Amino acid sequence: MNRKIDTISLNLHGLKRVKGILYDSIENNDLICLQETCLRDFEDNILHDSLPGFEIMSKTSLDNTQMNRGRPFGGLAIVWKTTMSKIVNSVALPYDNMMAITLTIGAKKLYIVNVYVPFNCNANEDIRLTVANLLSVRELNDCDEIIIMEDFNMHVESENFMFLKSLCKDANLCMYDHEQLDKNCYTYISEINGAVRWLDYCIVSNNIESCFLSCNVLTDVLISDHLPMKLSIQVSQFVDENSNKERRNCNLNWGNQKCIYDYQNHMERLYNEKMGNLALCKIYGCHGNDHNKCIDKWYECLVECMQICSEVQANSNNQNSMNKPGWNIYVSQKYKRYREEFYKWVGHGKNKTGPQYERMVELRKVFKSALRTCKLKEKENEANAMATDYLCHDFVSFLSKLKKHDKKVEHFADSIDRCTGKINVCDQWKSIYEKHFSLNNSIAEEKKDELFECFDNYDIDYKWFFCEDDIGRVINALGLRKAAGPDNLRAENFRYLPDNVQVGLVSFFNSCLAHCYLPNKLRGKY
Repeated sequence: MNRKIDTISLNLHGLKRVKGILYDSIENNDLICLQETCLRDFEDNILHDSLPGFEIMSKTSLDNTQMNRGRPFGGLAIVWKTTMSKIVNSVALPYDNMMAITLTIGAKKLYIVNVYVPFNCNANEDIRLTVANLLSVRELNDCDEIIIMEDFNMHVESENFMFLKSLCKDANLCMYDHEQLDKNCYTYISEINGAVRWLDYCIVSNNIESCFLSCNVLTDVLISDHLPMKLSIQVSQFVDENSNKERRNCNLNWGNQKCIYDYQNHMERLYNEKMGNLALCKIYGCHGNDHNKCIDKWYECLVECMQICSEVQANSNNQNSMNKPGWNIYVSQKYKRYREEFYKWVGHGKNKTGPQYERMVELRKVFKSALRTCKLKEKENEANAMATDYLCHDFVSFLSKLKKHDKKVEHFADSIDRCTGKINVCDQWKSIYEKHFSLNNSIAEEKKDELFECFDNYDIDYKWFFCEDDIGRVINALGLRKAAGPDNLRAENFRYLPDNVQVGLVSFFNSCLAHCYLPNKLRGKY
């Protein structure tokens, strides 16, 4: 796949008038969001004939069962090169003025939405409703990041623009073109009097601002009254930014027995799927480069599997951020319905009357009632949660809840081996550490002599091999609740590996010994 994806947004002001020159204007781009194609359902072939070498998804806002007077209006299309077909998936949206696709880049999904708001015609919708629909679409679809290429037909000094800007800020989005381009920039030139306006925008997630190479208006492409806006995405940077972001959020509750059980099951299944056919050579003295590459690939696949399993479990555990006993049972679904209706009410302009307002108020009452019920039954819910943990033999979680419930104050020990007082306790610890770690004591000297004697008597022809017990002892000796390494994996990720993966680790380390080789990533070289 290319290192970058060039994306442009263009209002055609009618495809038929520019179909002869459209291909020459966009052929060097990878993905194109077209607005105002002014086509009916049965005219898709015009778009296909005009853009050879591209895949096309289109939508019309016209009702073909009725007679339409005057020039047709509206219509959307998303066009991408056929070489990108493997990573593009269409998304069905119930709105006539927007359409979307997802780009699967590595393990991440980039959500691209094409929006057009008709202007000065019967099908024109309230801009606030369109924004509310956009926010609800983003909430309901599983995507990592989002890019919105849009023709909103509103000037930067208008009231609607300020409303859009405030909503984007609340939704962790930014108007990327407005931040990057000069304030005197424009995307529309009136064919009547030559007046210029900034009517087209590019909205992106805040987390991926650093993934864009450039954003500019193509002033040399004059095929309609709108100028194309081009956005270049650096693919490798997008994967890295999202990977780091996701890994920072992969904090599993390793004290929860169910979390460990789910992690082991997922890891076992993923290991069999991805690594079942990866064979490792264990013949001593074999220094083939292909075998070293196999060792590298095996380790990279193992790390990827562990990261994916951690990510899946972290996402499933973090779906509900409310730490209220009984929230998932009594409140979660009612809160979700109320939130969706609230966004729509905001999109309608926060009117205090009408069916939209009444519907929102009714769902809010239902949500508040469920929340009160949840609070009244808080003690009962806590007891049920502890009983469930006990029945499932999740004693770590059970004791943790019991400890919080009793609200006992922990007292620190003020004596160690009958030594009291700060100075005496410090001296006691000092003697313990000197005994175990000092190289000047007699015990350490004896151990050192034994070690050197083993080296002197070592048979260089002896073939060392690890067994499952060796690997198991090392894994069990790993300290828990420690910081993650460069690959963002913790000791717990290895401690709770299923049996089949531990057997694979034995083969992996034996292969490393046989080839006198360690993967670069295992040595910390990234």
